[in-house]
Amino acid sequence: MYFAKNSIKQITLNINDISIRQDKKLKFLGRIIFNSLSVSEHYTFIENAVINRTNLLRCLTSIKGGLHPKVALNVYRSIVRSKIEYSRTTTANSPQYINNINKKVERLQNEMIKRSLGVPKSSPNHVIYTLAGELPSAHRAQFLTAKEIIRVRLQNPELYDIIADNPLVKSSYSKVFHDHAEIFERIKTVAYSRQNSLHVRTNLLPSKKDNTGNEILQAIYNKEIAHYKMHDFELFATDASVKNNATGCGIYNISKKQRFLFKIDFKTSSTFGELFALKKALQIAVEDRKDKCVLFTDSLAACKALATDNSDNFLVGEFHNILRDSNVQRCHVIWTPGHRGISFNEEVDYLAKQAAEFGAPVNSELSTNEALMMIKHKNVNDWNDDFSQISMTKGKNFFQICGNVFTRPWYLNLNLSSKDTKLINRLMVGQPYDKVFLHRIGAVDNDICDTCGSREDAQHCIFECLSALFLALDKPPASIGHIKTLVQF
Repeated sequence: MYFAKNSIKQITLNINDISIRQDKKLKFLGRIIFNSLSVSEHYTFIENAVINRTNLLRCLTSIKGGLHPKVALNVYRSIVRSKIEYSRTTTANSPQYINNINKKVERLQNEMIKRSLGVPKSSPNHVIYTLAGELPSAHRAQFLTAKEIIRVRLQNPELYDIIADNPLVKSSYSKVFHDHAEIFERIKTVAYSRQNSLHVRTNLLPSKKDNTGNEILQAIYNKEIAHYKMHDFELFATDASVKNNATGCGIYNISKKQRFLFKIDFKTSSTFGELFALKKALQIAVEDRKDKCVLFTDSLAACKALATDNSDNFLVGEFHNILRDSNVQRCHVIWTPGHRGISFNEEVDYLAKQAAEFGAPVNSELSTNEALMMIKHKNVNDWNDDFSQISMTKGKNFFQICGNVFTRPWYLNLNLSSKDTKLINRLMVGQPYDKVFLHRIGAVDNDICDTCGSREDAQHCIFECLSALFLALDKPPASIGHIKTLVQF
């Protein structure tokens, strides 16, 4: 294959009197590569490849029925979005085609998202992405590229250095790296080997946590405390509290009744805060020259991370390395269910909340997950700005209801039927199949209510004419509570 920016030359190549064919395109690892380095051919191929998948989703859902939007969107992400986004990172900043490619990708996605939500095809695109809790194509491409750069940093440091050590060029990876260079440079990784002196215990309960009463829980952990004190362990309890712009880490030395408060200067995940607190507690035990310590935490995720052999979280690596270089011969980390009346757990929970406000400030590097979370947060903020700008001309009514984008769909934890959820979605986008909307698209002759002769819009159907509401629902509501639900919304 001969690559060229402008005209493509024909090259005659013979090996052992065999003529070698010159191709214009090839498929490599699922990516269509064209000899002009255009990316449009790849998405033309993808467009044809997802037709059967979109047909399946059309069969599973409809405007008024079928799968619940929550389930339908999961199916869409699994069988449609995953196909479309394969090798999406290579086109996150295509110099000449970025707008066209993003439009082509969004065209593939828009219909399926609208179908899943139960809203008409004419619904504004920026509105349906907000309802679905999705990032639009361009913003999601940036996030996926950042995710891949982080993976490259872990698996191929030489390639990462090529991206990091060169100035900005017209490349997806270069652009995304330079947009988030400060975050990428704060990522820290630590090599470690799991220490045999560490013993993680997560199975103290006789059955599931919800099936174990508070009195039994308290008796179990009081017995553990007495056992460890009798064998001269230094005892600690740790906890973390995540606030808007900071994370508080509380440490309670049960043996000495000492309290320690630390404040990480940015919002982290709860697991990161818990691991930070556990590492600090271990450092305190090492400074006290103890050869045995036990650390109680209510984070099951932090316990599992410490028990792994190959975590990419630098706090896990530092914990094991501190243990390796210390005189601590036995270190136990014990999972403790939170908010169940266990005295030391309640104490350290209070300390963590106080630490988020008044703790000693500490600077911290980033784990790969924390870096990715920061980048996603920035992408969401950028999308929110775009959403506000677009809403000045389109979807004004929706913007009055929802002034900011959703990071999770509004209906996620509500026990609503598929039909009711889709009806509310249509009300939110301002296209609920009332006669005003149907008249606008030419489906009916007029927009007058057949019951009372007034103009039949959503306001009239819900608040002014109950007969029209019954017609909109296709049947009388199941109860007065059903009407109240719609009216309250």
